[in-house]
Amino acid sequence: MDKILQMNFRTGLGRSMRITLEDPREDITPEDIKNVMNLIISKDIFNVEGGLEQIASAYIVTTQTQQVVFE
Repeated sequence: MDKILQMNFRTGLGRSMRITLEDPREDITPEDIKNVMNLIISKDIFNVEGGLEQIASAYIVTTQTQQVVFE
């Protein structure tokens, strides 16, 4: 199974921006995610029109991929 952490932000212009990270730690907590998202907002490291202004949501998405074998 593959896991992806999706962090969703709101910009100063009311738009959405998503940052995804593959393979988050198994022991990651909501507080860890919130702290990282606040750090990203405070450091303003992305060139986003209007800047990242607030946390919108976060998800850990788990997918399972199965190859289809043709005989």
